[in-house]
Amino acid sequence: MNMIMDRSKLPGKLKVHAFNSFFYTRLEKKGPSAVMHWTGFDELSDIDLFLFPIHLGMHWCMAVVDFRSKSIRYYDSLGGRNDSCIENIRKYLQALQADERYRALTKDTSDVVVSDWTADYPQNTPRQVNGYDCGVFACQCAEFASRDAEMTFKQADVQCIRKQMEDEIRQGRLENQGSFYIRPDTDLTECAFVDIK
Repeated sequence: MNMIMDRSKLPGKLKVHAFNSFFYTRLEKKGPSAVMHWTGFDELSDIDLFLFPIHLGMHWCMAVVDFRSKSIRYYDSLGGRNDSCIENIRKYLQALQADERYRALTKDTSDVVVSDWTADYPQNTPRQVNGYDCGVFACQCAEFASRDAEMTFKQADVQCIRKQMEDEIRQGRLENQGSFYIRPDTDLTECAFVDIK
C-alpha cells in the first residue's frame, strides 16, 4: 500500500491515500472518532482515492473511495457484499468532512452528503478459486484501482503476481511504476512485464 502511495506522488498519477490494515477494524469496532487522529489531515487533502484494506477474520477484501465519482467500491474476490463496511466508511467520510481542521486544510466549504454517494460491488472483480489467495487479489484490486486500470488479472495469473509482488517488496517500489505481467504458457521463470500505461 505504501508503494502505491509513493507512486501516486509522481506527476500525472492519481493521488492515493492507503489506510493501514488496522484502520478499518478500529473504525468498525469504535466508530469514526476512534480513527480521526490516525492520519494527518494534510495527508488527506487533494486526494482522488482512499484505499481501505478490509480484513474479515479469514478473508481480505478492498474498499476504494473515489472522490472524483463520489463512489465507494467494494472488491471481494469471493463475490461477497458488505453493506456494513460501506456504511462504516460513509460514517468516516461524513465525520471527516465535518471536521473543521479538514475543511480548513482542503478549503472545502461544501456540505458533502456522503449518503448520496453510490455504493458499488463491481461485477468485474476478479474471482479467486481457492481459500488462500484473497490477500493477493485485494492488493491487486488496490493497485489496479490506483491506476484506473481495468481489472484483467485472474486466478491463473497468481503465480506471476506473487513473483512480481515479491520483487517489488525487495526493490521497495512498484515494478516499472505501472507495468504488469503477462502470464506465460510455460513455467514461472518466464513471467514477463509489459507497459500498460
